[in-house]
Amino acid sequence: DSGSLKKHMRIHSGEKPFSCQQCSKSFLQAGNLKTHMRTHSGEKPFTCNQGPKSFGKSSTLKSHRRSHTGDKPFPCNLCPKSFGQGSHLKRHRRSHLDKVTV
Repeated sequence: DSGSLKKHMRIHSGEKPFSCQQCSKSFLQAGNLKTHMRTHSGEKPFTCNQGPKSFGKSSTLKSHRRSHTGDKPFPCNLCPKSFGQGSHLKRHRRSHLDKVTV
């Protein structure tokens, strides 16, 4: 559909037509601006069903839920360890690089 192509082409053009009125950030899509606005409003519509925590993004809730399930979908390819968050794997991988000597 032409709307999807138009959104995709913004990636190549760098066009970010959706601007935050409270700070200097701009976004490719209206939904991304809406999510961003929660950082200013403090709105946290995604609530954990196993505790009192709430989040502004559904992806952050999904990541949090792994703390309850123990799911660790980010395996290290250099050792047997796995992690619940990609950022934790990235930090861990640096420990392997620290051990490499030139």
